[in-house]
Amino acid sequence: MIKENNDKELSVEQKDRFSKLTTLIDHFEETSLTYGPASSNELKNRINKVIRSFDDEFKSILNHKFELFWNESRNSFKKDKKDNIISEVDIPKFLRNYKR
Repeated sequence: MIKENNDKELSVEQKDRFSKLTTLIDHFEETSLTYGPASSNELKNRINKVIRSFDDEFKSILNHKFELFWNESRNSFKKDKKDNIISEVDIPKFLRNYKR
């Protein structure tokens, strides 16, 4: 079961995620009660595999896009040094906001 922390006020997005997670946990508990804990654990393992493969694929896509961006930037530099300055607009958003 999830223990609620009543000291903090949750944002709308957090409340939405919390309600979805609560629903998911309730479904796991229903599966465990209906089909036994082994079936519930198997379901959790399958979901974990799907999420891990999605995460790996997502990281792969990000790495590819990152390399593609920098290769294109390197190739598009002009000979004039004034034009070689990379503006904030030229930098991908995920790098601009890194560690802020």
